[in-house]
Parts: sequence; C-alpha cells; structure tokens
Amino acid sequence: MTTMNKVVHENKTYFGRDNTIVLADGYAYVMVAVYDGYEDMAGIHDLVVHKDKRGEGLGRTLLAEAEEEGRRMGATIARVIAEHGSWLEEWYGRHGYERVSVQGYGAIMDKDITRREAAEPQ
Repeated sequence: MTTMNKVVHENKTYFGRDNTIVLADGYAYVMVAVYDGYEDMAGIHDLVVHKDKRGEGLGRTLLAEAEEEGRRMGATIARVIAEHGSWLEEWYGRHGYERVSVQGYGAIMDKDITRREAAEPQ
C-alpha cells in the first residue's frame, strides 16, 4: 500500500493563503493551492508520477487526495490546466473534470468537489 504524506505551508507571495504538497512514498507528488481572491477554488498543479510507477493507479489516488485537501482548505471547485488535446486533458476528463476554456497555455478544467463521492476514483 502506498503511503501519502502531506506537507503544508503558506507562501502568500505566490500561491495565496495556503498550499499543500502531497507525496506518495517518494514516487509521486501533487501540489494544491487555494488562492487569495478565489477562496472557493483549489488549484491542483504538477501532479507527477515516476515513470516506473505509472499505470498502477497512483495518479488517480493522488488526485483524490489533492481534491480532499482542497475541500479541507474550504474550496468547492478544483481547477487543473492541461495541454489542449493532450492525453492529460483526456485523463482529467475521465476523472470528472470539464473544460471551461482554452487559453494559450492549455485547457482550463474544473470539477465540483463539494460531494465526497465526486472525488472517489472511477
């Protein structure tokens, strides 16, 4: 079983009022931030799984942990950014994220995380 470790610290100069890094046994990590001015939105960034651990469901588990951290910080919406048309955009779509817009740097995708079952792996 994979152990999830959480590191929480404030970095008001960049991320907002709170940011959390969730680590999975050193093989994966994700960052969650709740921004000043957008207290109801958790930004999920830099979800990375080591190449030797891909395909084991670790990314899905880590994403669910990140969404839970967003709820803990008071967010009702989780937001991710993925390259438009990429496999990652499709992956987030399979996990309940819907594209809300496309900008120069990628697809902006949101998910309602107010219901716990919405964050359960599918």
